[in-house]
Amino acid sequence: MNKEESLKVALIGGSGRVGRFLIQRVSDAGYSMRLLVRNPEKIKPIDGRMEIVQGNARDIVSIRSLLQGCDTVLNALGQRNAKGEAPIFSTATGHVLAVMKELEIRRYILVRAFSIDAPGDHKDLRTRLISRLVRWVIPEIWADWQKELETLLRSDVEWTLVRIPILADDPPVGQVRVDLESLPGKKISGYDVANFVVAQITEPTYVRKAPFIGN
Repeated sequence: MNKEESLKVALIGGSGRVGRFLIQRVSDAGYSMRLLVRNPEKIKPIDGRMEIVQGNARDIVSIRSLLQGCDTVLNALGQRNAKGEAPIFSTATGHVLAVMKELEIRRYILVRAFSIDAPGDHKDLRTRLISRLVRWVIPEIWADWQKELETLLRSDVEWTLVRIPILADDPPVGQVRVDLESLPGKKISGYDVANFVVAQITEPTYVRKAPFIGN
């Protein structure tokens, strides 16, 4: 059994815009996968290595069920600014970290918006202005993203928070620019996001860091 065949990936947010690219890339990389979905009818397994787990990321029982037998957790959760619905991000990550500790899982990779502020940032003017606009338009979600990052910083897991610009349905460019201080591009192909994220499963360069990526 080779390295790819021996690794199993848990994916949260697989039905979202980034998630659909991740599903295909995880499969192409040869990893087994467990996917958490609210409605299993929305997603069909693309191969025999993909398992569907019905549940909700707000529920720690669902997260515990999802992570059974997994080595790495990918989180590409998205959320519309729906009135009356509390942000999901910090709650889901709190559950993930708790279960990772129980099951002795070390690797956790998240995909989030570039508007999140992280220690060591030196965003250029354009990125700062757009980040402030996002903070003004969706203040509760932005605050929850920040709370999620603070939770990661307090943890001892090997996390990476990948911050992305506008997601494009363009073909893969093949070259992803990475910067730890500011956004290196205005948009990025969803294929390139997935390629970068899945590469981080075994790549230690950005462990406990929050890189910006772009094309």
